[in-house]
Order: sequence, then structure tokens, then C-alpha cells
Amino acid sequence: MYPTAKLFSILKADSFVSGTSEYELLEKYGEFLVPDLLLVYKKYVSPEWHTYEMLLHIETAMHGAVKLQGNRTTPPKLLITKREPTQLM
Repeated sequence: MYPTAKLFSILKADSFVSGTSEYELLEKYGEFLVPDLLLVYKKYVSPEWHTYEMLLHIETAMHGAVKLQGNRTTPPKLLITKREPTQLM
């Protein structure tokens, strides 16, 4: 577990060295990480969920499971709300 400031410092340095935008690096990290996370936490995810439903339920389903695994885990609090049938905030 690392402080968020340290993560963003590493991200900024990687962006500078690689010439890749910070946004693109974060996206690539997500593409790399998410498949393994879904395997680890698949019992908390409904197979019918698409990205929209996953985002709506991630805080209670996956982060809830992570918090139960140990008192040192502190996933970020995600505040995702449904604005319209096809729009999340």
C-alpha cells in the first residue's frame, strides 16, 4: 500500500520518460490489471454485468469483498451515481 502522492509521482516520471500521457498510462494499467482482478473477485461479479453495471456495483460488491479480507485494505471510495439510464457520474 502506497500513498496516492507516491503513485502519481511515479506516473508523472513514467509519462516523462516514455513520452506517453499520464491518462494513457492509467488506461493501459487498467487494461493490464482488470482481467486479473475480475478473476480474483469473480464470485462478487454477476456474469450479466457490463461496464455500466460493474461501475454501479463496484463499491459494494468488489470493494466490500476487499475490505472483508483484511483491515489493512483501503480501496478508494468510489462515488458513482446513475444520472440517466445510460449515464453515470
